Order: sequence, then structure tokens, then C-alpha cells
Amino acid sequence: MTRILILMLCLIPTLLWAAAGKLDSFEGDVKITAKNITKSAVAGVEINEGDYVRTGANSWALFEMSDGASITLRPLTEIRISKYRFTEDGPAAQNSSLIDLTKGALRMITGLIGQSNRQGYAVKTATATIGVRGTDHEPAYYPPGDAEVRDQEAGSFDKVNDGETFIRNEGGQEVVVRRGRIAFMSQNRRLAPRLLDGEPQFFRRMAAFDRRVAVRREAMHQRIDERRKQRQEQRKENMELRQEDKKISRELKKEARQEVQADFKAERDERQKNIQEKREQRCADKGAEKGAEQR
Repeated sequence: MTRILILMLCLIPTLLWAAAGKLDSFEGDVKITAKNITKSAVAGVEINEGDYVRTGANSWALFEMSDGASITLRPLTEIRISKYRFTEDGPAAQNSSLIDLTKGALRMITGLIGQSNRQGYAVKTATATIGVRGTDHEPAYYPPGDAEVRDQEAGSFDKVNDGETFIRNEGGQEVVVRRGRIAFMSQNRRLAPRLLDGEPQFFRRMAAFDRRVAVRREAMHQRIDERRKQRQEQRKENMELRQEDKKISRELKKEARQEVQADFKAERDERQKNIQEKREQRCADKGAEKGAEQR
């Protein structure tokens, strides 16, 4: 009975999360707006499609997403979770992530969506779309007049720490951004995105906040990897259980067929025996009758 229950549970598609993700940790002023209600952040709170997240000055927030990705918001950043859908055991093409970066900067380490359905992953700003090919990258968007880009033209940026991304304008012009490079898209949408020769100062300022969250993020990804390994081992064990159950089922069916065949053979032999006995009895009776007539 226990084995049957386990097998039935294994056949149910597993949703890794009911929500898009959850807040792992934060520091400073972090607000989450859900269904037009804004509340101060609390560690462990879930975020869902349609939610807005804002960080204040000298603040950061680290989110663990449903597919194992992480999002680290830097100070004075605002994002909207426009879409985040992930089912671990479902088709990869149905999994997708769309983050609207209204202003500020963040760091994203992609999870299973970015690895298995790259076309379904995007970060959008007012001037650009940023896509990935499995990566660790730092998108940013600062509008004109923002203090963070006093040394740099306003617009959209993407810095790649590992892997590869692309940044594309509305006209479809794009540039590939490889490890160690930074791309920029101007407020002028008619211009093509381009790679920068140097690093804007705000990336160096944000690196100081990143060092404060780095230990927590690394520990979080270790937990994610450990859970993923456990699920893989569980799926392997479940597969072995299903195979064993099928084997037992085949053996039971074979035994049942053999028992039916044995019962049928016994019944047939018994009928044949009865028929033979009746024949012999009739022959004996006829012989007795014939002997009586002769006498």
C-alpha cells in the first residue's frame, strides 16, 4: 500500500513554488507592493507576478526565485515581476521569466528557466531588452538626471560576470555581451546598443553592496544546488520503484496466467478422467448385459 501511494504521488507534476520566489534576506528600506498594497519587506515573504519591489538608499534585497535563480536588488532600484512561471516537471517551453527594471541596478544569476528556455527569459528597461544564454549578469537602467550616472550617459547597461547576454533595442539591433564586458543602450532609441571600453563608476559603487550580500547569496545557491541534487536522487529512486513495480506486476501476471493455465489443465484432466470412467462403466455395463443374455 505504501509503495502504491509513493508511486501515485510521483506521477503528480511537482510545482517547485506556488509563488515566483521569496525574499531570502535584505538590509535597509525595502518595500513590496502587491495588489496595490505596499508593505515593508519581511524575510521569507513571497513575491508573485505583478508585484513591485523597491529599495531605498543604502539598501539591498536578495530574492530566491522558483527556478533556482537569484535576484539581488541594489540601492534605489525598482522592479516589477511581470512574469515568472516555472514548473519543474513541466515542458521547458512553458517556463518563462520577465522582469521590468524601472530604474536602478540588480544582479541576476539565472536558474533553470535561463538554462532550459533562454527565449523565455528577459529583463526589460525603458530602452532595451536584455536576454541571456545562461549567465551571471548585472542589468541597470538610469534615466536622464539620475545621480548615479553623473559620469555617464543615461540609459540601459548590462555587465556580464559569467556566461553571455545580449542587449537589443526596439528596432531589433543587438550586441552580444560576453564575460567581462559591459554593453550600453542610449536613451536615443534610434541608436544601436554598443560595448563600452571602460566600466562606469556606478558599477564600482554597487560592487561594495554586492560584497555585503555575497556570502548570503553563495550560501543560498549552495542550498538550491543541494535541494536540486536531492530531487534528482528522489526522481531516480522513484524511477527505480516504478521499474520494480512494473517487474513485480509482470511477474504476478505471469504467475496468475500460469495458475489459470494449471487450473484449466486440472479441470480438463478431471473432465477427461470422468469421461473415461463413464466410458469404461458403460462398456462394463454392456458387457454385463451381454453376458446375462447369453446365459
